[in-house]
Amino acid sequence: MGFLLLLALTMMLLADPVSYRRGFLRLFPKFYRSRMNQILDRSHQCLQMWLSEILFRMTAIGILSFVSLSILDIPLALTQAILAALFAFIPNIGPILTVIPPFAIAILDNYWKAFAVILVYIAIGITTNKILTPLVIKKEQLSVLPLTSILGQVFFTNFFGLLGLVLALPLTIITRVWLQEILIQDILDRWQRLPGNKP
Repeated sequence: MGFLLLLALTMMLLADPVSYRRGFLRLFPKFYRSRMNQILDRSHQCLQMWLSEILFRMTAIGILSFVSLSILDIPLALTQAILAALFAFIPNIGPILTVIPPFAIAILDNYWKAFAVILVYIAIGITTNKILTPLVIKKEQLSVLPLTSILGQVFFTNFFGLLGLVLALPLTIITRVWLQEILIQDILDRWQRLPGNKP
C-alpha cells in the first residue's frame, strides 16, 4: 500500500514538477524563497549523484556476481546475480542479504564453494566500492558516514516500514542537505552574539 502511494505521488510530481515546486516555495517567506530554491537545486543535484552511483554499483555487482557464480558453478547464477544487484540498493543490510541465497545453495553442493562465495562477495564489494565506482564516477562523491546511514535506516524504517528501509539512504541524503544548508549555514553560522555576552 505504501509503495503504491509513493508511486502515485512520484508520478504526479513528475507530471508537473515546476508547479509543485513553485507552490512549495510559496510556503516560505518571500525573502527566503530564492535561498530555498538554491537548497532545492542542491538536493536535486545530490539525488542525481546518488542515483548515478547506485545504478552503476548495482550493474557492476550484478555482472561480477554472475561471472563469479558461473565460474564456481553455483546453480541459478543469473537469478542470484539479479538479486545481488537489487539488494545493492539497500545500504548496510544489502550486502548481507546478497550472500545468503548463494551461500545456502553452495553449502548443499560443497562446503568449499560456500566459503568461496563469501570470499567472492567480499572481493566484489571491495572492487566495486573502492576501485570501479571512484574510477568511473569521476564527479564529487557523496560521503555518508556509516553511523549516519544506519541511524537513517532505523529512523525511516520505524516511520515507513519496509519502504523506509529501501529509501533510507536518499532520504538521509536529503535530510543532511537541509540540515547543512538551513540549520548550519543559515542559522548557526550566522548566529550573532548578544550584546554584553562575554566571548
